[in-house]
Amino acid sequence: MISALLLPAALAAEPCAPAGLLTPVRPAAPAAKPVPRGSCLNVRLELAGEASQTTPAVGLSRQLALPRARAELGLRSGGVASARVAVEAVRSGGQTGYLGVDGESLLPRLQIAEARADWRRFGLAGAAGLIDDPWVVDGQRTWGLPAVQPTFALSTAWMERADLGVWVAWTAPLDLATVSVAGMSGEGYRRRERNDGQDVSAMLTLRPLAPLVDDAERLAISAVARSGSLGIEYARNHRVGLRISAEHPYAAGGVELLAGWGLDADADREPGGLSAWARTGRALPAVGWGRVDVARYDRTDADSAVTTLQVGGGPALMSKAGGPPRVYLALGYEGTRYGESAAPLAGTSDASATNTFFVQLGANLRGDIALEPSP
Repeated sequence: MISALLLPAALAAEPCAPAGLLTPVRPAAPAAKPVPRGSCLNVRLELAGEASQTTPAVGLSRQLALPRARAELGLRSGGVASARVAVEAVRSGGQTGYLGVDGESLLPRLQIAEARADWRRFGLAGAAGLIDDPWVVDGQRTWGLPAVQPTFALSTAWMERADLGVWVAWTAPLDLATVSVAGMSGEGYRRRERNDGQDVSAMLTLRPLAPLVDDAERLAISAVARSGSLGIEYARNHRVGLRISAEHPYAAGGVELLAGWGLDADADREPGGLSAWARTGRALPAVGWGRVDVARYDRTDADSAVTTLQVGGGPALMSKAGGPPRVYLALGYEGTRYGESAAPLAGTSDASATNTFFVQLGANLRGDIALEPSP
């Protein structure tokens, strides 16, 4: 039993895992204090409940929702090896269907299941299994409010959160730059492989202020390129992206550009768009945000554009000094405008614009447990 393996003294005296251990792509950060020789169990829970009102009402009622329910468990053994598993809640039958499991029950779905190694001395890290997409997960970290809205690549469904594959990364001294290369199935974590082709992507992140400030992420410039295919017809599914982000303890913001060749196994569609956002910093006892997304689902069709505006904010009900809010209550607004060929109800004007007001209670809790050294 885990309770028999706890080391109360070590647990009370110091964190058992260095900050950033569960952060994908970059190697684990050096520990501020000596790390026990045994294993460390890292637990993270992200939950959010939401009540909303949308006008005009389109499709099935979503006035009460669970936009975020995710549990992550990581185990580090010694200074190099680690493993991580993440599970999320998903509505069986989808958000618009009535054919699910035991009604339309919420079910757990495996999102991450990876084995990982970090060689901090050399700035190297690697992982294999059901892994994070480096571009998407870095965007989630930068945006910082996935319960309010997923990052641009996910909200448009132009990229997947995770996939079967492997990635390796190297981070330069002083955190000046990180280069990562990933090979994935290309079908995403919800589908098995449909063809023999693999997706290959490369991502570069520059942090020009790293030698001058304590936080290397104060200014980051990232670029990604992916060559891929989708479906049994090997439909092209290429992506390129550019992201510039800035973070301060009291404020953060960024701009992301994303373009593609191929979408939803249709090789002829060429999506493209941008997202710009600003939010409160992690040191404030509150959450606040503003974001504008402009997504054209086919760059050759001006009527395929969808424009989304989001603003909101609220107090932190529980927070840690110098850290992000652990529990918050926020009010928000989302306005969406659809082009003629992008409206939810094709050929109608009634749903060409929607307005949603919502209230959200969210929690992001994490903890570390020190385990006894293995014999």
